[in-house]
Amino acid sequence: MLLFGFACVQPEPTTADSAPAADTPYIYEEDAPPVAALSLEEVTGLVSEGVGAVWDYSASPIFTAYEAGMARASSGCPNYYDYDGSAYWYDTCTAADGTQFSGYSFYQLYAGTDAGDGSYWDGAALNGVGSIQGADGSGIEFGGSTYAIQITSQLPVDDPSWYSGYYLVIQGGFQGSGPLVAGSWLEADAGPDLSLYTYYAPSYEGRAVSLSGSLGGLGDGTQAVVFDGVYLMSENIMADCPGEPAGVVSVRDADGSWYDVIYDGPATYDAPVEADRCDGCGEVYFRGEDLGAVCGVDFSGLLTPPGAG
Repeated sequence: MLLFGFACVQPEPTTADSAPAADTPYIYEEDAPPVAALSLEEVTGLVSEGVGAVWDYSASPIFTAYEAGMARASSGCPNYYDYDGSAYWYDTCTAADGTQFSGYSFYQLYAGTDAGDGSYWDGAALNGVGSIQGADGSGIEFGGSTYAIQITSQLPVDDPSWYSGYYLVIQGGFQGSGPLVAGSWLEADAGPDLSLYTYYAPSYEGRAVSLSGSLGGLGDGTQAVVFDGVYLMSENIMADCPGEPAGVVSVRDADGSWYDVIYDGPATYDAPVEADRCDGCGEVYFRGEDLGAVCGVDFSGLLTPPGAG
């Protein structure tokens, strides 16, 4: 009865008890909001470093290490299916020479493959999560996707409409060890997360590039850059706005704060150009505050893949 009596006299909540006061803020102002730690010169330097580092990251070491690992496979380890350049395996096993396979992967080889859009593809693609570790300590760990595909038009090379392109994707985590990847970015802790496409029309030497993704380990090793919808055309395609891309390049300082650099170049070859905004400079914003412009970053190196004509 005592418990019942206590239950009967529990007070009902009042409006004042159940509702917040009218002046209760839902968003609190920070006592000491972060202050920009990077100068415009330092932001410029990080953007330049990121742009200059893009082509340092190649998918070749990934495929080299993966293909070398698969060459160590033995009967039933891993248990995989191979058809017309496409190979799939899902296993955890140890091959005859001591190589350990774990996880799964899809591997596709392209050799003059008809893409169905008037072009041929040459290259390779790898998707999966797994590892291949040799008894000698060499191998590769992968968790993501990578593509490296050379694209060529099916038109005759002397046709004015002939074109070529290059498609590069490195997304996820990749790390390798051993002599086959020695000196490559696969040995480093900070890898790329990139999606890039280049276009080349030799009849008028026209080039274009589209880039998104991120690179870490810049500056003092703690800084990074992110490319968001960056698009650039060569001067003979976009003479009214040479050298300035469209899109945003963001840089992160050592404290984890971000600076967004907004570029005003045209996003398509027929986009209208605002001459007064097409100055090769990007406007820098820190937490919504305009810090000024950064100029002089050379994006032109992105237009041409290493070794391309």
